[in-house]
Amino acid sequence: MQSVKGLKIESFPIKGLYKIDDLIYFDGPLLSFYSNDSGDNYLYYWVDVDDFCNRWVVFSVELSELNDYLNGITTLYSLIHSSLTGYLLDLDDNLATKNVLLIQISDLPDDYIPEIKSIYSCENTSEEIFLKYYSKKHKKGILQAHFSGGNEIGYGTMNLHLFSKLMNDFTNLNEGLGNSFYKLEKKKQEIRNKNKKEDKEKAIKKADYLNAFKFDVVTTQAASFSVLLKTVDQEIGFEGTPTRADKYIEFLTGFLSGSTTLNTLKEYARIIDVSTINHYESFLKLVDESHSKFQLGYLNTVSKSSYSNQIDSNKAKLIINNLQILDFESDETLNIAGKFVALNIKAGKYTFESTDEKSSGTLRGEALKKCFEIAFNKTYNVEIQRKTTKKAAGKKPKNIDILKSIVEIKDDQQEI
Repeated sequence: MQSVKGLKIESFPIKGLYKIDDLIYFDGPLLSFYSNDSGDNYLYYWVDVDDFCNRWVVFSVELSELNDYLNGITTLYSLIHSSLTGYLLDLDDNLATKNVLLIQISDLPDDYIPEIKSIYSCENTSEEIFLKYYSKKHKKGILQAHFSGGNEIGYGTMNLHLFSKLMNDFTNLNEGLGNSFYKLEKKKQEIRNKNKKEDKEKAIKKADYLNAFKFDVVTTQAASFSVLLKTVDQEIGFEGTPTRADKYIEFLTGFLSGSTTLNTLKEYARIIDVSTINHYESFLKLVDESHSKFQLGYLNTVSKSSYSNQIDSNKAKLIINNLQILDFESDETLNIAGKFVALNIKAGKYTFESTDEKSSGTLRGEALKKCFEIAFNKTYNVEIQRKTTKKAAGKKPKNIDILKSIVEIKDDQQEI
C-alpha cells in the first residue's frame, strides 16, 4: 500500500460508531455510512488493500451534504474535500485496527481521491438511507411522508398551503384509521379469549393503542420533500416481533393499497367510520389536483418491520371513483362533554354541542327519563350511539344519533 503523510495515533478516537448502510458495494463495501449516539456521522471510503489489511479513508460528513450526494446534487469528491481532515485506517479481515493516521485530505495520494465527477448512481435511495439512520438513532419505527411532482413541490421545498392541507387531511385520516385499528385489535383479542379455556390475554389498554398511531416530527428532508416522523409508542421491539406501531402501519398501508379495489374497500368500510373516509377522499383530491405523488415509507430496524405505499394522480382518481360508488354504513359510540342547546321532551328530541362536536337526535331509555332535570346552563357528559350512512355518487353522509346516557359535570370537574 502507498505511504501517506499523517500523524500516527494509538487508536481510532471516535467511539461507538455503528454502520447505517453500505452506500457503494462491489464484491464488498466501498463506501459505508456510520454514526453513533452522540450524533457523529462518518463515511468509510475504501482506497487500498494488501495481503493483510484493507485501507479506509474515514471522514466526517454533515447529514445535509450526504443527502445532497445521495440525490446527485453534489459529488463524493466534494464531500471528502469539504472535511479537510480525516483518518486513515488499516483493518484486517477481522476488522481489527492495525494502523491509524490522522491526516490532511490534501495530503492523500491522487489514487485515494474520488474522481471529480463522482456522482452517486447506486440503488440505495436517500429515503431508504435516512429511514435506517433515524430508526437506528431512535431505536424505533420511523414513518416518512414523501411528496413529489407538480409545480408546488421542489427539492426540499413545498408550497405551505398545499402542505398544510395535505397533512391536515392525512392527520385526520391517520387518527380515524388508528381508532379503527384499536377496535379491530380489541375485537380480535375478545375472540381469542372466548376460544381459550385458560391463560386468557390481559385486556387491551386503549391508551397504549392510541400511542401506536401518534407521531412526533423528527425532521424534514429534501428529494423532493419529506417529513420524517417517529412513533410516540414506547413499546420495546424485538427482531421478528412487530410492535403495536408496526402492526398499525401494516394496517394503514394495507388500507391505502386495498382501497384501489372496490371489493376490498367495502371490507374496510365495515370497520372505518365515514368521517375518516371523507378525509381520505379530500386528501386524494388534493393529490390529484396538484398533480403530485404521495409516498409512505416505514422502517423499524429493531423489529425488522418495513412497509410502504404510494399514490400518484392516476391512482388517486381510481380510489376516488371507488369511494364515490361505495354505499357506506357504520356504527360508533361517542362520549361528549358539552351543553344542551335544544330539547323537546314531548317528541324526545335534542340538540347537544361541545367545542368540536354537534349532535341532534332522539333521547332513549335512561336519558329520556333524566331529560326533565336538564338545565341549559350546565355541562354534561353524554353517550351517543351514532349510525352513519352514505349512499353512492358522492352524496353527503347522514347521521342518526340516539342519546343513551346523561351525567352532569360538577363545576370542580369541568375541563372543557
